[in-house]
Amino acid sequence: MALGEQQREYWWCAVVDPIQITVQIPAMQLAKPSITQKVDAALRQAAYSAEAVAKRSLAEPKTGRLYKRGNIIHQASAPGEPPAMDTGFLANSISTTAEGSLRYVVSASAHYAIYLEYGTYKMAARPFMRPAFEQVKPGFLEAIAKALR
Repeated sequence: MALGEQQREYWWCAVVDPIQITVQIPAMQLAKPSITQKVDAALRQAAYSAEAVAKRSLAEPKTGRLYKRGNIIHQASAPGEPPAMDTGFLANSISTTAEGSLRYVVSASAHYAIYLEYGTYKMAARPFMRPAFEQVKPGFLEAIAKALR
């Protein structure tokens, strides 16, 4: 998916911006306050779950090359794998923010996060945000469907 490209499915929208995935449901489609509360709870759960999955993916073992920096041996991530954790700065930069009712933003604020997520002309992508969202998506859709019944 290209930067800024929107993917619409049924009554929700996943917008993938540089290292920011926003899930929105138009409030006009939510008639009852009880439904709004259930949908908000599902959105909140999905957002915090995506944050946790993205952070965990950084800590998983990698299969890239081994190299030594000082007295420490580090294993890099292979192309296509989530980035390998080194200092923890990237993981600590991943956060979830509530931006009003029915809007949660999961983002990575490390200045180099976008280069890891999408790659560069010199480096293959090491996505970690989009796969986290995709992993959480089925449970989120199920929770939304349940809330709207």
